[in-house]
Parts: sequence; structure tokens; C-alpha cells
Amino acid sequence: MRGSLEQMMSQLKTTGRKDFPLIVKADVQGSLEAILGLAGKTRHRRKSPPASWHAGVGGISESDVTLAEGFNAAIIGFNVRAHKEAAAAAKRNGIEIR
Repeated sequence: MRGSLEQMMSQLKTTGRKDFPLIVKADVQGSLEAILGLAGKTRHRRKSPPASWHAGVGGISESDVTLAEGFNAAIIGFNVRAHKEAAAAAKRNGIEIR
């Protein structure tokens, strides 16, 4: 089972890695663009999100959980919920959804 989001971030600090795999889901495209814009500005003044990110609009699906598992990524949703099946898959596979 994977660690929590806090444990994953702590590992980043200890290993010196600069990329953090993340899946971002938002309720509408405008919100997603704002989130990604802020992330791009805070990450070395880049205009695009880090390459290790996947982003989309809509609820958190089983596909998102499968992707997170494959890339050892965290899932963060903004004004969205995980579909019932996705929540069950995340719990079963130790994927943290916030």
C-alpha cells in the first residue's frame, strides 16, 4: 500500500526529486486553467504544468485511479467527487484522493 500524500511529499524532500506525479480534476475548465496557471507560475516560472501532471474536468473516475496507481501519483479534486467505483478502487489500491 502507498503512503499518504504527506509521506510522498516527505520522500520527495529526502530524495531530492523535483517532480511530483499528480492527477488534478476540476469541476469546470475555467477552474482547471486557473489551477494549472498557478502551478505553472510557482514551478520555476513555467507557463505550463509539470510534465508529471495529468489534468481534466469532471468527476474522479476509475481511469484516474488506474492512472494514479501506474504512475504512483496522488489525486486532487477541486469541487468534484470520486465516482462510487473510483472511490472503492482507490481504497482497495491505497490511492489517496483529496
